[in-house]
Amino acid sequence: MLAPDLPLAPAHASTQKISKTQTKVTLVLDDAVMEKLKELQALFSHSKKRELPELIEFLCTQELEKRKKSLATIKSAPTQVKKQTRAIPTAIKKSLWAQAESRCQYPGCVSRHFLQIHHCVPYAQGGTHAVENLRLLCHAHHARGHFS
Repeated sequence: MLAPDLPLAPAHASTQKISKTQTKVTLVLDDAVMEKLKELQALFSHSKKRELPELIEFLCTQELEKRKKSLATIKSAPTQVKKQTRAIPTAIKKSLWAQAESRCQYPGCVSRHFLQIHHCVPYAQGGTHAVENLRLLCHAHHARGHFS
């Protein structure tokens, strides 16, 4: 795989595997972010989500469910655009992301990082914004397609 899971930025966070099922995360947060976390902890003070690990898990789950639901509601986006513009229409982008399940579409790659839209037939060479002409690729595979 060309695009492995990316580590957290070393200047602000570090991770260390401490068991088969646990990872120690050390973060440097701005005071404003810490205040937001404290406020959330207070709001959840009467639930099991009051400790930071449980709160972070809850927030991650909520955001992932929200995004998955958003992608699932995309029924049938247009596959062709009526007016040819340089920008790819939002409906086409959403349809492509849903079709690709927010992952790189290069065979064997499952990266979700730095995804970019690639035209199989380049726009400058007459390629269209039709979903059939587009692929969602991680940065490494997108660059490989253009520069190999």
